[in-house]
Amino acid sequence: MVIEFVLIFLAASFISFIGSIQPGPVNMQVMHASYTYNFKSAALVAIGGVLPELFYATMAIWFSVYFMMNSYLLNLLQWISIPFFFVSGMVLIYKKSSSFNLSYANVNGNLLIRGFFAGLLNPMLFAFWLMVINFFSHTKIFALHTFYSRVAFIAGAAAGAFGLLLLFALLTIRSKGLLDKILAGNMNRITGLVFIIFAGVALIRLLS
Repeated sequence: MVIEFVLIFLAASFISFIGSIQPGPVNMQVMHASYTYNFKSAALVAIGGVLPELFYATMAIWFSVYFMMNSYLLNLLQWISIPFFFVSGMVLIYKKSSSFNLSYANVNGNLLIRGFFAGLLNPMLFAFWLMVINFFSHTKIFALHTFYSRVAFIAGAAAGAFGLLLLFALLTIRSKGLLDKILAGNMNRITGLVFIIFAGVALIRLLS
């Protein structure tokens, strides 16, 4: 049982780590926090961003069949995510860096909330874990039928994503000098533009 737990945990961690490399809203929030503030701020955003990973991995395990038969629920999540990403992007673009930094740094809970909603309203996160669970079920590499195997999978999903987010934070801090030259003080605007792009991509997918 212990060996199976460890193997499932490591497999889920690896899948989550690799799957989180692609650009996403939580990645951008972590990079923004580490560039603008410090590693602690980025870690708080990462913690908030990983919480939905736990939720979606759990939902994918226990309700994968139901959600795959009711795809409108995923579409609903995508529609909700569009205004969130668009408004967040506009706020980042048009708010002055100094005033934004002050309000962002004053309340640590705000860091957690930003990370949490960036992960919660990312519809691709849930779809990703649905595909992973479906792959596990068909290949029968691991049987996620016991409580302990499911706990191992969910914990691994969160651990892999959290590890990658911390890596993004460290790389951003180490590259801050280079980023200063490239971004020229436009980190808020660039992050905001990326969020608007996320909203646009989600809208195109829904209308196509």
